[in-house]
Amino acid sequence: MMDVETEFCVDENLRERIMLAVVKTVEEEAQGLHLTIAPNAMTAIGAITLKFLEQLARDVEMFAQHAGRKSVNMEDVLLTVRRNPSVVANLMSVIEELASASKKIQAEKLKKKQDPEELHVEKPKKGRKKDTDSVQGRKLKKGQDDLQAEKMLEFDEGERLRKKFMA
Repeated sequence: MMDVETEFCVDENLRERIMLAVVKTVEEEAQGLHLTIAPNAMTAIGAITLKFLEQLARDVEMFAQHAGRKSVNMEDVLLTVRRNPSVVANLMSVIEELASASKKIQAEKLKKKQDPEELHVEKPKKGRKKDTDSVQGRKLKKGQDDLQAEKMLEFDEGERLRKKFMA
């Protein structure tokens, strides 16, 4: 692939995948506009994209550290790209999609809780592990519901951020 020096992207495989995705995207866009892109221009676009992503990663990490957190959240990302309206618009669209998916999941869970006839829980059979239950023919491990609840909280956080930044 193309040899581009970067300081933050240490995984060569990741770097190559990013470059490949950039090249593919540029080629598709150029084809749609009936343009041809010189190979050295393609390399430059890929290098610029990698540098941008590296700086974005550093900035997001700094916002999280400044907030006293060790993990990055959506608010850090929105703060980082706040001066680029098109990126903010795209992120807000993603946040809205996540919030919509969260609402659908919550509605389905609420429907299942309200209709006890649909939810049939069998008792574990002899010789079966105690950490699984059979619900409508599916095996659920303990903690799986906790994970789904955690994901719903993340979606709710996305909805809160969407409302905050749209106001």
